[in-house]
Amino acid sequence: MVTTDPKTQVDESPIVVSEIVVDGRRLAAREPLRFEVTLHEDEDGTLYVLEGDFGIRCYGESRSELGEVLQETLELYWSEFAQADPGELSPKAKELRGQLLERIAVGTDGA
Repeated sequence: MVTTDPKTQVDESPIVVSEIVVDGRRLAAREPLRFEVTLHEDEDGTLYVLEGDFGIRCYGESRSELGEVLQETLELYWSEFAQADPGELSPKAKELRGQLLERIAVGTDGA
């Protein structure tokens, strides 16, 4: 029988986001956002890597840290791109803005 130490088990299941709250406003994904999680090990240590929708790529030392970084990144993307004046954005940023507005609906206040 093979047993494993729970401390060494790695959760590489995708992170799926159906909503986020930014500045007290609930933002619902029209279809869930999906982010793949992998674990990378090298001479410097172990790092979780997340990649997915909107070209997001985040890093964290733990899965929970990865979730926090993803939340902060989604908040930043919404604030800096979706809510920006399109006339002030580069062509790539306008494309990202369009993707955000197409995939995420603004809901009501509350967390």
